[in-house]
Amino acid sequence: MTSALLTYSRPAELLAKSLLDVWLSGNRHHLRTVLEDIALMPFPLDTNHEFESLDLLKCVAWRMQESAELFTPHAETARTKVWFDLLRHLSERSPYELESSGLGSPI
Repeated sequence: MTSALLTYSRPAELLAKSLLDVWLSGNRHHLRTVLEDIALMPFPLDTNHEFESLDLLKCVAWRMQESAELFTPHAETARTKVWFDLLRHLSERSPYELESSGLGSPI
């Protein structure tokens, strides 16, 4: 299956968590594959509520693909620190989302 044929089957938060987990694993080949898959995924028509998060995730994936700094410790370069922080932010559910899904209540 080619990356261009894939569609988003998971919310942006799960894609971001998956990307972050692969990046932190240190598996360069798998990271390149995940980055390519996310960057080339088309936007689904039925996820208007996630458009901004998906758009940001795709932009981060595109920029990460172009970088030679992916395995430089994130504290040492501003660019990788920003990517790490954005992925961590995107992978966390807001208290409102947890309440509406029945998994928790807002703080």
